[in-house]
Amino acid sequence: TGVGAVQRVPVHVKGLEFSGELKPWQDWSFSASYARTRGRTAAQAGAPMDVDLGARSQGPDKLVLAAAWQFAPRGQARLQATRLASREINLGRVVGTARLEERFQGYTLVDFAATYGTRWGDFGVGIENLFDRQYVGYYAQSNPAGTNDDYFAGRGRTLTLSWRRGF
Repeated sequence: TGVGAVQRVPVHVKGLEFSGELKPWQDWSFSASYARTRGRTAAQAGAPMDVDLGARSQGPDKLVLAAAWQFAPRGQARLQATRLASREINLGRVVGTARLEERFQGYTLVDFAATYGTRWGDFGVGIENLFDRQYVGYYAQSNPAGTNDDYFAGRGRTLTLSWRRGF
């Protein structure tokens, strides 16, 4: 059936990543990073390399923007937005019984974190998915298995409180 069969086919991947930080004031910094990969392979040994690598092998383009503020000598806060770009690959492609088509509708998530140091330890608060965005993750949307077994929503807003004390 070909399930679990290993095929030795060539793979070619290229990509780029940029990152930078700007510190316009002593207590503020802004950062950005962008990553992109593109990979191709062959549908079978000896075939041309005309199949885009799917979700199991590479992610979508990713942009991260962040602002950090040191509001006190031992206190800092960070706001970060992460954008995963939409992606459609191998549209209409079928090899044997395997459907290679993958569609991903991108999304943006915003996170917040703050810490403050005291003589009793460092206290922190973090909020993932600050705006409680409903989304389905990259791997689940791409549905590489072709079933609904992998299809599930991403995490909603999550609050984390922390206390750290060294001794």
